Amino acid sequence: MRAWVRDLVNPIPAARREHPLAAGLLLLAAIALLAYCGVAHRIPLLGGESGTLVRAQFTAANFVDDQTPVRVGGVDVGHVTSARLEPRRNLALVTMRITNRHVVVRRDALAAIRWRTLLGGTFYIDLDPGSPSAPPLGATAIPVAHTSTQVEFDDLAQVFAHRTADGPRVFLHEMRAALADRAAVGSALRALTDSTPTIAAGLAPMRGSEPHDLRRLVAATGASAGALARDTAALRGVVTGMQGTFAVTAGHRRALGRMIELSPPALDATAQTMRRLDVTLSHLDPLVTALRPGARALAPATAAATPTMGALRTLLTDARPLLRSLGGSLTALSHAGGAGVPLMRALTPTLTRLRTQLDPWLARRDASTGLRTYEALGPTFGAIDAAASEMDGEGYWLHFPTQTDTRSIVVGGAPAQRMCDAHGVDHARCAAVLAALSRAFGGRGR
Repeated sequence: MRAWVRDLVNPIPAARREHPLAAGLLLLAAIALLAYCGVAHRIPLLGGESGTLVRAQFTAANFVDDQTPVRVGGVDVGHVTSARLEPRRNLALVTMRITNRHVVVRRDALAAIRWRTLLGGTFYIDLDPGSPSAPPLGATAIPVAHTSTQVEFDDLAQVFAHRTADGPRVFLHEMRAALADRAAVGSALRALTDSTPTIAAGLAPMRGSEPHDLRRLVAATGASAGALARDTAALRGVVTGMQGTFAVTAGHRRALGRMIELSPPALDATAQTMRRLDVTLSHLDPLVTALRPGARALAPATAAATPTMGALRTLLTDARPLLRSLGGSLTALSHAGGAGVPLMRALTPTLTRLRTQLDPWLARRDASTGLRTYEALGPTFGAIDAAASEMDGEGYWLHFPTQTDTRSIVVGGAPAQRMCDAHGVDHARCAAVLAALSRAFGGRGR
């Protein structure tokens, strides 16, 4: 074997022998390998494919095979690996391999089977990965509510499948038999003549809502055409203006062509948005149904609040000059508030002591005098103020005048006498004390 290989690749022509059979087999094997690579789009024995598997459910997956590409925004991101039937649900389950690592399929993803060209032919899977806020799809299949299939002519032709096609045949056959009977045709025409007034009454509204509307329309059209024919200069100006318009349009043909090129993706995006909106509206319908009783209950309150809202609008309109002039005041107030916060924080302990200690003490009532503390403070400070308000040549003097009455012990009378006459009191000493007090305070002795 080594000698055969060495002879095969030996560059010396004299030492190489011809092997036509082996060379032919190698050539056929190379051609077969190239054909396989061209059809399968991969080289065998060089490792498996990488990527993420995504499954989607379709109502039909006609002409979808393992060579169908998967595109996102018109860019290939993978291909279909398999398509099989789900007998229980009568759906087609398509498995796709996403080889673009930047594509992450979400739970709200959308998928559609579309034609590659306008005239049909092969198909591709148009995939919308979904919104970034949705969770990843994972092993879950894209539901059939989020997928769609390209409508083909065969789908429209299925209307005439089975026994439907026999209907037109029977109709034409019987129509020939019906028209063969002249008497029956005559009766039908007479019946049609009798019903013509009714048909005419039905066609009358088509001529306009007012009498002679159709005639007026035709007359107005004729007058417009006659005016255009008479004023050829104006008509020429209109044509010239249209020519200029078309020239401007032709000058922007590149932008128009770009717009036409972008129209299919824009329409696809619009279709996807409408499908998502349809799903959203299906979720909103129960919510609106649940909110309807509350909205009905709010109707009287809204009607009652309408005059108030009108008055409030007038008030706010009148208050606009005041609100504009308050700008500087509010700014100054904000600065004052910034300085006042530490002050109020420092005053908090004092205010707390005033509330918990001083206020209860001022409200306490004395048992002997029957006065509250704040009621006794007023006369006390009034007496002190009266005593300190007198002034003579030597300065301020505090005078403490005494006022005596018949109940005073320094004034002779029944109270002093009763005190000295009490049991167990030394009458002589009591009389001496009373006499001294009377002389000291200007009273009369006993």
